[in-house]
Amino acid sequence: MSSSQSSSQSTAPAAPATAAVAIESQKLECSNSSRPVWLVKVPKYLAQAFEKATQEDVGQLSITKAAGKVEIKMKVKRSILPDDTIPTSYDVPLTIFASQKMAVMAKTGDSGALVMDGFVNRRADIRPAGAGGTEYMKMKQAQIKKAGEPVRTVIQLVDRVNNYKPIDNASLKRGPSGSGSSAPPKPEKRLRGDKERVTEAVFAAFEKHQYYTLHDLVEQLNQPASFLKQDILKEFCDYNSKGPHKNTYELKPEYRHYTKAT
Repeated sequence: MSSSQSSSQSTAPAAPATAAVAIESQKLECSNSSRPVWLVKVPKYLAQAFEKATQEDVGQLSITKAAGKVEIKMKVKRSILPDDTIPTSYDVPLTIFASQKMAVMAKTGDSGALVMDGFVNRRADIRPAGAGGTEYMKMKQAQIKKAGEPVRTVIQLVDRVNNYKPIDNASLKRGPSGSGSSAPPKPEKRLRGDKERVTEAVFAAFEKHQYYTLHDLVEQLNQPASFLKQDILKEFCDYNSKGPHKNTYELKPEYRHYTKAT
């Protein structure tokens, strides 16, 4: 970036520093420790344009001094900007940086030696001249609107979703005449399945029936009783120890898709 300056700016010399100090087993070159540097805040959209620019000359910087006041103007080339909504003229107000002490560090060469390039004595913020114009304000409004959009959105269902209250599985097994299989179950070794898939199967079962005994779930899902009871039912279901559905499980209220009758 080329620049033109009508008068030079004086800076106060810093305290002398040691030529080299040890930092984490590395030497820090401090020969430039007294050199003043500016800390400049660049807008994100402008910094991205500078990084993507293929040409070395990206604009012009003008520094003038009148009545003891320094005025800095910056003109960016339109060719490096992605669209016409980004302004090309900017003001660079300069303030004294005295609230804290900051230094610029860098690594040079293949050896990665630490070098102190200077200390921060001024702060500057690059701002669009004249509030940036109408197009710039539209761009900022679009950025603010996009940043405020939620990651997840609510979708309204068009088709009707039919939910049916589950019925007691025990009464289904008995049938209308009370008939049912009275043969003792054959002992078999059940293999423990993937917890996530078994949990989905448990929820699918409770969509059909409201109450299940542990035995019914073991038979239907073909899973070990201890695994179902300790790892899944304890987390997602309530156990009925009394009442008309004694010794059965039902989903906890937060997982039900129906309202329990009172």
